[in-house]
Amino acid sequence: MFCHVGTCRILAIAALLALAACGGGEGASTPVVLPPAITSQPQAMGDGTGSTVQFRVEASGGELAYQWQKASGKNAAFVDIQGATAATLSVVASGDADGTLYRAVVTNPAGRTISDAATLTVFFSARALSVGAPAVSWRIPGTTELVSLSSSDIGTTDWIDRLPDFGPVDTVLAADGRALVRWSAMTGSEYPRDPFPHREVFVSRGPSGSWFPAEQLDVTMWMPRLVANESGWVSMFKQDMRLTSYWRSTVTAKAQQIGPGVGAQLLASSELEIPDENSGAWIASDGTQFVRWAPAAIRDRDTYLQVISPEGIASPAQSILSSSGNVDAPAFSESAWEDRADALPIVWKDVADNSINVKFLAPYLNSISDTGKMARLPSNAVSCGKNRVFHNGALTVAIWAEYDGKSAIEFCPLHVSVLDQRNHRQLSYDQVVNDATSTVTGPVWVSIDSVGNLEVLWVSERWQRVLMHSHTSVPDPERATSGSNALVWSVPQTLKDDNGETISPLRLDRRDPVIRTGPAGHIAIAFPKPHDRLALKIYTPGQGWSADKHFATGYVDMLGSGNLALDRSGKVLATYFAATVLNSFTGAVDHKRRTLMAAVIE
Repeated sequence: MFCHVGTCRILAIAALLALAACGGGEGASTPVVLPPAITSQPQAMGDGTGSTVQFRVEASGGELAYQWQKASGKNAAFVDIQGATAATLSVVASGDADGTLYRAVVTNPAGRTISDAATLTVFFSARALSVGAPAVSWRIPGTTELVSLSSSDIGTTDWIDRLPDFGPVDTVLAADGRALVRWSAMTGSEYPRDPFPHREVFVSRGPSGSWFPAEQLDVTMWMPRLVANESGWVSMFKQDMRLTSYWRSTVTAKAQQIGPGVGAQLLASSELEIPDENSGAWIASDGTQFVRWAPAAIRDRDTYLQVISPEGIASPAQSILSSSGNVDAPAFSESAWEDRADALPIVWKDVADNSINVKFLAPYLNSISDTGKMARLPSNAVSCGKNRVFHNGALTVAIWAEYDGKSAIEFCPLHVSVLDQRNHRQLSYDQVVNDATSTVTGPVWVSIDSVGNLEVLWVSERWQRVLMHSHTSVPDPERATSGSNALVWSVPQTLKDDNGETISPLRLDRRDPVIRTGPAGHIAIAFPKPHDRLALKIYTPGQGWSADKHFATGYVDMLGSGNLALDRSGKVLATYFAATVLNSFTGAVDHKRRTLMAAVIE
């Protein structure tokens, strides 16, 4: 074939291009593979324990392969999940998975890409504790409703258009799994009245975890509170408030065991009258009660102890701290106690020399040992916080917040005094653990275990209300030397949640922050999270703070420290009030009805 030179050149070029498009003329064409690109990210999920949730990722690009990874927290490393090689990942919600982050790694021959991390929030199963028809319409998955309480149930209709404020809730947890929850609501159509009528509600749980029917009892006493121990013994302090006269304080003369009908037994028991409202009690493992009272104006009156046998027989009152004119603000141990051999520390300030002094009370042995001075405060010290005492075996920790008169008035130093009596030795330490950036403006809590792990938590407020904490280890007394500042404390840090946000100790009932210490040194904190959720953080001695544990969602109010109880393993029984949601779009709730919920968190 003959052609013009220019035409032949054009035909040759066209032939070459056609040949290239066909892969050089050898076999079929090979498509171009692009690197993977995420088109739909995994979304955060939340559900109740035992539920199955699914995370899904979508990506573009050919020949895609998937590998899901997880991380136990925000700062933890991601690891591959064995067998998780599909675009969808199914996860069973459990307590251990709460707060876990999940992401997908997508690869193909042209490259790889990693999705955003999605968080799994696990809501712990809860039960409603109240009386009446089911009421809560907005609740966490797995909730079982037992009962609820409304204003019409208790006859409160004339003086207020909503269910009146409940008194503080008492939550008790025994070592064998038994539990008791007590709360109260005002009754009647007038407020105030003398005496105050109200409805007492008791709900107890057996060792198998089953809750018994609630007891509803109408009474006229005011401000009851429970005292309990790990053996399941419980007693009740009662106060009758007379508007025109005085406070009358009494304690149940015979401790009762947690179980069905315990509320009626406590209310029907004979009572021991206590001459002053500043009182407290301990219960030993056999049901013996040790009741003490200390007048608020202690400098001209004694502090007394009275023993009540398991049969309800009270001994004569015994003076355990004499009024010498120099004794001020006695504080009694707030740690759990029921061992016959254990001694209870009593700490006070001697105003003559501003020293912190301690005595040990051993009621079974009918002895009081005067150990002497734990520390000495500045001569012009002025109290700027609540004094508290905690102990674990031979370790005693006294918290004393005193303004020294020299620092800026905004700074309240936090003195932590430690008395170590292990190995038949006696060593003492005293140190201020905070500075001007972490001044004390509220309550203080202490975790101390038998080997000396010591954590201090306190409320501080400068520009915002936060929780500060610091840690130390009390050395073995065989290798330690007593002296001031001998303990090495960590720099005070702001307590934060898993997302790095500051935990604000909001007081949902306008009382103290929702914090409770346990018999083995655990500390539990309940705090609000975004999207109307409640979370719990637990401190374990020697291990530190847990990940956030979400246990409630929806409209929740009236929460106090009495809503939490802990056992020696760190298990928490958390109770809270939930309201009926009338309109899920607007968030309107029924203010005339409340349901008390309970969740067990490990």
